[in-house]
Formats: sequence, structure tokens, C-alpha cells
Amino acid sequence: MALPSDIARCSHQNCKFDCARKEHSGVTERTPFHDFSYAIKDGKCGFQKVIRVSEIDLSHHRFYHERDFAPFIEKMGEAAFEAYRKKVFDYLRNMEHGYEFDIIKNVEVENYELFIKVVGQYRSTVDIHIYFSDDYTIVSKI
Repeated sequence: MALPSDIARCSHQNCKFDCARKEHSGVTERTPFHDFSYAIKDGKCGFQKVIRVSEIDLSHHRFYHERDFAPFIEKMGEAAFEAYRKKVFDYLRNMEHGYEFDIIKNVEVENYELFIKVVGQYRSTVDIHIYFSDDYTIVSKI
């Protein structure tokens, strides 16, 4: 059986499975932010979707100053902006210590910049226990 062009053989050095076999049935989509990887689990090669961290770096969206919000307020309107900020602040306030929030999985692409800036503002004005990963794709509370 020929492998679909978007699936390669398992990258695990000890695995001899063809990724088109039943053990690998599942989602086969490719996006600009994801790639596929395979790992041995319980003696079988298991399909995993893994973020290609080297291609995602959202750190350029970090918060610097209150005036960073001006374009968003102009586009959304002040009421909608304040509602969004309140929703994010409430979420961060209620986030449990030790929890990691994956921005890529949980925030719409068009909202990455605003979300990261709002979280940055929250961190600098409300709670210094909020941290970003180096690439700004994960928010955690310690």
C-alpha cells in the first residue's frame, strides 16, 4: 500500500511500522503550525501530532505599553475591547497554579496578538506569577 504524500514512515529509529497501517489511523491534516511525529507506546507505534516549535514564535506580539491597544480599540470599539480584556483577566485570575494554557490550540489565529498583549498587561499590572514560554505559545501560572 502506498503511503499518502502527507504521511511519512515513522521517525522513531526502532519502529518498522508503515504509517498507513491501522496503528496509525487518525487525523492526517497538515497545517502551517503542525507536523506529525510517531512514538512507541505499549510496544506499538502511536500517531502523535506535534507542534513544530521552530516555526512558531509569537514573542513579537509581547506587551510593551498601554498604547499597544490603540489599534484594537479602534477596530473593535472600546466596549468590545474591554469585554475581551475582562474575559482574559478573569480566566487568568481563576487559572490554577501549575496549569499551562496553549495559545495555539485555544486562541484563534487572528486573536494571537491581542491575547498575548492582554496577558502581558495582566502579568505586569496584576499577577507576576503568569509566565510565557520563550516562544510565547504557552502561558502558565506558577
